[in-house]
Amino acid sequence: MKKIKKYALLSIILTGTASVWAIETGGLITNNSSFKTNSEQDFKLDQVNRASLWLRAPISADGKSYFAGEALYEFEKDFDEDTTTHTLDSDLFKLVLYKKQGTNNFFLSAGRFFYSDLSNYVYGQNADGLLLDYSGIHLGVSAFGAYTGLLNSHTTSMISSDAFGDEDAFEKDTDVLYDLAEKYVVGALTLRLKNLAGHDISGQFLGTFRVENNPFNRMYATVSFNGPVVRGVYYNAGTTFGFYSYDGSSVKTSNLSNASLTYYTSGSIPASVGLSGVYASGEQGGLSPFIGFTKATATYSYEEPIYSGIIKAGLHASVKPIKPLLLSASGDVVFDAASGDDSDEIEYTGFQYQVGAHWQVLSDVMLGANLTQYFDKDNDDDKNRTSIQIKAVISF
Repeated sequence: MKKIKKYALLSIILTGTASVWAIETGGLITNNSSFKTNSEQDFKLDQVNRASLWLRAPISADGKSYFAGEALYEFEKDFDEDTTTHTLDSDLFKLVLYKKQGTNNFFLSAGRFFYSDLSNYVYGQNADGLLLDYSGIHLGVSAFGAYTGLLNSHTTSMISSDAFGDEDAFEKDTDVLYDLAEKYVVGALTLRLKNLAGHDISGQFLGTFRVENNPFNRMYATVSFNGPVVRGVYYNAGTTFGFYSYDGSSVKTSNLSNASLTYYTSGSIPASVGLSGVYASGEQGGLSPFIGFTKATATYSYEEPIYSGIIKAGLHASVKPIKPLLLSASGDVVFDAASGDDSDEIEYTGFQYQVGAHWQVLSDVMLGANLTQYFDKDNDDDKNRTSIQIKAVISF
């Protein structure tokens, strides 16, 4: 019995030592310099520097169950607004448990992690909560629940209620390292039908409910479709109906719809080219202006509008002429869909384009550059913008 206890103790010590050695750690140092201007201004600099440390500790033999965490410090200087922001945050702190039964896969994620809605236009940020996910051959189901009030507002972009004249609308305090974000409870339920003759059909309901000050509740129902058209050509399409109410007012109904068609080459040089379009309702056709939950910038214009009362259609392309280099380009025409008059006219408002390059210099060094321009139809300097972004990332 003493020998059994001795060997059991030795086994526990060795297992613990192996687990320690299995922990992966690393970090990133990022420099992001953005130069922005319109025709009547000099270039204005927005400088962002970030340092982060991360770790991942597997708790199962296959590594699919694990704990992961990341902490960061960020410095931002906006020379146009003459503001400086220091941020200290933990943007990842989660436990993932995985179990496989035959062809069925079960995941549980708990803690702080990133979550994106089905459309990729409504909700995309970190939150503290739970995600349960089941995935089979033809069926997938997931449930998500989270709370935003413990996040750092410097690293979130929740759309405020100030558009409704809310005097208590949330404002960030840039003078502190960790400023608690606005308090919402978020929940989502997603159903995925997979591999139906190569096509996927997904549906999702997502609700966001403010738990302080005047109620500002937003709910979204999304359906999406994706799959192949012919060899090398794939489509993605979806529509989201938004329902929102501020301070007990009647519920407003809105819509965001998007579609894309992309061709991927099969040769030795990876490349793609495609068409895409997005519609976000304004006061037209009985719909109200679409309002998402987290901010997604719709155009490169100086105003940086969200996806609301806008139509955007364009071309996009990318190519990897050599393995470490990715080149991309896109161009869009933009229309105003927010007139709210009886004619329900859709008016052309501008054109934009972007070209970018990302070069993996070494396995732990990446350089990137991006140029964007927006041209207003009336050459309005409150909307025109040229932006040059230079990025460098060092990992260790």
